[in-house]
This record gives sequence, structure tokens and C-alpha cells, in this order.
Amino acid sequence: MSVAIVGSVSLDRVEGRPPRIGGCPYYAARALRSLHVRAVIAAKCAAPDRSRILPPLAQLGIPVLWRDSTSTAAFTIDYNGEHRRMFVDAIADPWTAEEARVPGATWVHAAPLARSDFPPETLAALARGRRLSLDGQGLVRPARLGPLEPDADYDPELLRSVSILKLAEEEAELLVEGLDERALRRLGVPEVVVTLGSRGCIVSAPHRPPRRDGPPPSSPTCWPGGPHEPPHAADGEGDSGEPRGSPLRGTPGSPGCRGKTASDVIAHVQTADGLAVVDLEDETVLELDSGSTIERAPQPPVSLPRVITAAATGSTIVAVVDAKPPLLVSHDAGRTWRDSGRGLPAGRAVAISPDDPDVILYGARNRLYLSRDGGRFWRGLALELPEIEAVSL
Repeated sequence: MSVAIVGSVSLDRVEGRPPRIGGCPYYAARALRSLHVRAVIAAKCAAPDRSRILPPLAQLGIPVLWRDSTSTAAFTIDYNGEHRRMFVDAIADPWTAEEARVPGATWVHAAPLARSDFPPETLAALARGRRLSLDGQGLVRPARLGPLEPDADYDPELLRSVSILKLAEEEAELLVEGLDERALRRLGVPEVVVTLGSRGCIVSAPHRPPRRDGPPPSSPTCWPGGPHEPPHAADGEGDSGEPRGSPLRGTPGSPGCRGKTASDVIAHVQTADGLAVVDLEDETVLELDSGSTIERAPQPPVSLPRVITAAATGSTIVAVVDAKPPLLVSHDAGRTWRDSGRGLPAGRAVAISPDDPDVILYGARNRLYLSRDGGRFWRGLALELPEIEAVSL
């Protein structure tokens, strides 16, 4: 395993003292030195500040790739117990995809100090072929000078390529309502870690409900066929660059699982291993039947080039195309079209809810993506499936 930390270093003036080096590259390098893993740091600052920033970072013994910026990020910080008050004195230049290149790394942590640090295209380049984690302060910190006043006005595209999202408690409270499993999963990231200061942390991951500071869950995790016996997808890589083999969760007949209600949104997904019944709200597989097949609806006639498949409900038609973005949507029976799914991987299947044409399910190679607004915004489900062939709602 090789780890890369990518982010701007900062000059922090803490409680009136002279400026000192700060930012994730410095503190992560201190931790990585103790872990004895192969690692590299990609750090950015202004050339005039290198003479005071480089020595303390280089002394930690982790290789450093330096990137130039017109200015070095800078903050004034005051503490009141565990709570801090911050002023933004300077903001570094955004990272480009070329600057963020870290060849050979299998895990990358992107550490923004402001919302402008990592554009979506740079995060997509960082995530290609590896796992990408993101420090969530880059979602809530606007790129402006003066008192730091976090807000939730971030571009959802920033999370499109992220496998793991790290949030401080106050950042999570800005972004979601509550720290329960369903709230955290609405962020659309497979794994979320919420730090609670001296009280520990909450971890939400696809294979378990959120846990606070490590205690076991109150009921067993349930899999098709019973608890503690997770089936796995075939070897290989998923569309997000994550290793295949994630467990498929949940069945109402297994001990410790709740029953389903009429309000649950259920999808049928034809996979290479059989028919999966998926709860789109809980992001769990309720059943996987190797002997069943999906009842495929007739494909609507679509006069478009490079169409892979299409679905229709009323006057709404959604076509999967061999292009970028991979979707075209019409709300007038095919007379006019708009593209959709910018940033989504190549697709294989699509379905529209017969009860609500704004609800669209899109299937990539082994991941599902859900839109509730007619294809304007998409949320990637955390679970990973065997190769997807068809979907229905």
C-alpha cells in the first residue's frame, strides 16, 4: 500500500504567536512517519515562504512534491477549549489535475483548506484507479478572506469521485440533519467519518451502521442468507475505482433486520449473478436470486445516435448513450432533449418510476445512481453489485 497526501500547507498565527506551519500535509506527515508506510506528500505554497515551510516538513522524512502558488494559505486562529475561531488571511491557488499527480499511490487523501482548492475535475483525476478520501472542511469553507463563516453551499460534483469523506462534527451538522445512517448516506459517499473531538468519532460504512468510537452495533449486520455470511461480488474493480467484493447487505428474513414498509423505494436489478432486490433508501440488498430474471419493459423508439438503452414513463424518456455525459432526458416524448449525468461513469441500464417520472435509476457497471429531480442531480449508492445488466422500478 502507498499513501499520498495532497493539499496546501498554511501559515497559522495561533493565539497571537508568530506564524507556524499548518495544514494537513504537515500533520499527516508526522502521523505517517509513525505508521511506517510508503507515503508521499504533495504540498503547495508560495515560493518566498518555502524557506520557512520546507525544513520542518522535510525533517519528517516523507518525500515531498512541491507545487507553487501565488500565495500561501494563512489563518489567524484563537481557541476556547476545543472550539476555535478562525480568520482567513490568504487563500492558495486551486490545484490542477496535473499538479495533483501522485504516481504509484493506491490511497490518496485530498486536504483542502478552502472550497476552491480542489475543483471536481481535479478530484476525479486523483480518484482514477485508487481510493480517494476528502477532508470535508473543503465543502463548507467558502473561498473568501475575513472571518471564517462555514456554509453548506458546495457543488455536489465535488463528492462524485470520493470514496471516504471525513467531517468534523460541526461540518456534518451543516451538511446533513442528524448523524444517523440515513442522514450520512444522503451525502452519496460510500464511507463517512465524523470526528467528535475528545469524544471519539462516528463511522458510517457500507458494511455496517454508524458506530461511535468503536463499540459493536446493538444488532448483527444482516446479509442475504443470514447474519455474518456476506456473499461477495466477483473480483475486479468497480466503477468508482474501489475493489470489487463489497458485501451485499440485508434481508428481512434474517435475524436483526427490520421489516420493510410500503414507503420503501424498491428496485429490481438484473446482475451477472442473478436478480437483486434493492432498497434504494437503505441502500441494501433484500434478496439475491440466481434463478430469477427481470421482466424487461419494451424499449421506447428513440431517434438518437449511439443509444445503448432507454426507458419511458408518460412523456418522459431517458436514454443511455455511448457519450459523455452518458444520459439524455426528454420531457416531451422525444421532441427535445437535454444531457444529464455529467461526471457519471458509462452506463448499461436505466429505469423511470411509473408513479413519479422524476425518480430515475441509472445502472453503471456495478454501481447504481438515483435521481429524484428528473436527472438534474444524482446520488451514487454505496453498495456495489455484480455486473449490472438491467434495472426496473
